[in-house]
Amino acid sequence: MRIPRRRPVLISRIEYMSRPCTDAKLSPMNIEIHDPAIEARLRKQVETTNSGSVEEALLRLLETQEEQDRWLAENRGEIQETIRRGLDQLNRGEGIPEDQLDAHLAKLKANPE
Repeated sequence: MRIPRRRPVLISRIEYMSRPCTDAKLSPMNIEIHDPAIEARLRKQVETTNSGSVEEALLRLLETQEEQDRWLAENRGEIQETIRRGLDQLNRGEGIPEDQLDAHLAKLKANPE
């Protein structure tokens, strides 16, 4: 049995530049969304963030992702060191047994440093 393909939904037309461009590499981009769940998520993002358009919501999402990527890049060494210390502690048997983990996390949450 052949499943009919859903027609893609064109949700936005993204302009790379605000002025007219003759370079084919920088011409407007059309984005087709084939997955209704992704389309719904984008529309919800527009509503949730009070964005004026899908393009604006995508811009905010990209900026947020780029900020997170920058933070991870800047802190990669510290993150890796923290993971290494934790693995060393586990290898020395200093971990928290699974049956005590929920109580330990609740205690940490109740008494933040």
